[in-house]
Amino acid sequence: MGINWGVPVQRKKKEEKFKTPVVTMSAFAGKGSGRKLTFNQAAVDSLGLVKPEDGNESFVTFGKDTDTGDIVLMSSLEDKPEMKFFRVNKSFSFSDKRTYEFIANSLGLETSVENYLHFDKVEGEPYFKVSHTNPNTTEEESNDVVETVANDFAADQEYHEIKTDEEIETLEQEDMPVESAAGQEEEAEVITDEW
Repeated sequence: MGINWGVPVQRKKKEEKFKTPVVTMSAFAGKGSGRKLTFNQAAVDSLGLVKPEDGNESFVTFGKDTDTGDIVLMSSLEDKPEMKFFRVNKSFSFSDKRTYEFIANSLGLETSVENYLHFDKVEGEPYFKVSHTNPNTTEEESNDVVETVANDFAADQEYHEIKTDEEIETLEQEDMPVESAAGQEEEAEVITDEW
């Protein structure tokens, strides 16, 4: 029997859900929670966004085409107050209540779940238009995330590398319910770095 010092840290690998440009609108969890819009890597590349370092900054803005009613977006490497641009942070996101609610109301989105805004370049114009949206509401997607985290747990441990079947059995037994002194089942505590 060996001793594994330290607490294993569960790290989630960031995997892109989409290979096409998408803005993710976070789920609104109630009073006091943020209304964040996050750009995936394909969106970052399409819009030409840069990380805010060495004096470089990226700005984005949303609007509505008055003829078609389409939601449009545009980026810039300079702030243009007359166009109501928002500074993008180093995780390629920004939060703004009015913009979030404007988009949600214009597109009739359910804000209690994440929404994905897919967008395309408008031919001959410097902006993009939201082509379609889809919410993250399927039970299957939620279960896939849980399974992925559980399956990657052993591979992503910081302090311990599993090498033998005996070590695997020991870890599995630690996660099983245990009998307390009072004879009631208690679940083993799982420590993660999630808030």
